[in-house]
Amino acid sequence: MSNTTRTKAATVPAIKRAPGFCVAFPLELQWAVDLGVGAAEEMLPYLGRLRLHELMRDSAQQLRRALLSGAKLVPEPPDARLIAASVDAYMAGLVGRLQQHLIAGMGLPTDEEAQDAPSVH
Repeated sequence: MSNTTRTKAATVPAIKRAPGFCVAFPLELQWAVDLGVGAAEEMLPYLGRLRLHELMRDSAQQLRRALLSGAKLVPEPPDARLIAASVDAYMAGLVGRLQQHLIAGMGLPTDEEAQDAPSVH
């Protein structure tokens, strides 16, 4: 992508040995994706002691409650669809970053490396 072309989708930034990628949310929800990425980074040192599915569920519920509480404080609160999309974008960032660490840790080939690999056919 050229420097003059901007993506219109939110992204999970690349890490070493795992490429970044777009997620199915508009750029306006990048903040929520970034929150999810940050939450994943904070979880990494504790993964051996966590029940990941419970932590993911609980963090999504906490974000939803915070957004609903904040919505009461503004003159034009966001509708329920925007709040739900924000929570979904948060989860995309969280799961996306965890996926990147799996890819990097397992040494799986990235798309570019897979394209360079010899064909088995």
